[in-house]
Amino acid sequence: MTKSTIAALILALIALTILAGANNNELSDHVTVVSVENVRQFRNASYIMLEGQIGRYLGKDKYIFNDDTGSVVVKITPEKLDQFTVSDGDRVRIRGEIERSWFSRPTVGAIEVEVIE
Repeated sequence: MTKSTIAALILALIALTILAGANNNELSDHVTVVSVENVRQFRNASYIMLEGQIGRYLGKDKYIFNDDTGSVVVKITPEKLDQFTVSDGDRVRIRGEIERSWFSRPTVGAIEVEVIE
């Protein structure tokens, strides 16, 4: 390998290390709102933002999240929900991360939840 190729690889590794260590909230601030219908298009560990309603509780921090295009399971820890009260019909914005396993539908792990007007 040439010296310039090695230098380029080192710089790429440094950039990836910095991105991997970045705060989840910093990364999620740069994500646009996607529909539930489009969630399946994203890879595991992708950051997304959803807007819609939290539906029924499924147990173990899992809820059904609905928007105009469908529904997806979201994992919301009690600490994130204790910050406010969500009533039926309230719209929420969820910044989260796609969680995929081989043979199941993707879920969204909530990083931040907020009620919106």
